[in-house]
Amino acid sequence: MSDLRVPLIRRLQNFPPLLIASVEGVNESEARWQPRPGDWSIVQILGHLLDEECDDFRPRLFATLEEPGAPWAPIDPEEAVLQRDHQNAVIPDLLRSWEREREVSIDRLEQLGEIDWTKTHRHPRLGPLRAGDLLLSWVHHDQLHLRQIVKRLYQLALRDGSPYECAYAGPW
Repeated sequence: MSDLRVPLIRRLQNFPPLLIASVEGVNESEARWQPRPGDWSIVQILGHLLDEECDDFRPRLFATLEEPGAPWAPIDPEEAVLQRDHQNAVIPDLLRSWEREREVSIDRLEQLGEIDWTKTHRHPRLGPLRAGDLLLSWVHHDQLHLRQIVKRLYQLALRDGSPYECAYAGPW
């Protein structure tokens, strides 16, 4: 594997246990809780990660590597969360589906030979995106949503601990 792929694929491979551990013990009510209308619940975040694995990062990275000038299939991640009714999904089912798809992604990435990570797709809004940019963004996307789940857990603790305060623990 090229130098770029080794650490980034390792991060994609190491993410499932982190994600699973972050939602372990979350009950159905907590999984569906939204701090404000329009905020994603934990189960919606998990559904979004599944959608992005299948509809965004994997297909778009491989499309860029295989045919950089070809248009990408359009997606609307926010609308997909609603249309696919992730709010009513079950955490274990979503995690199993996502893990299977992540395994497919890792297998495909590991089967690549030497890659020109500078192959570039011209995104209509973002401009030029290199294959390496997409791989790094995929890793970053995982981390952004893990942070979002941790924030929901923090917000749930504040909700459940009210009227008490957590200032003694330190600033969020």
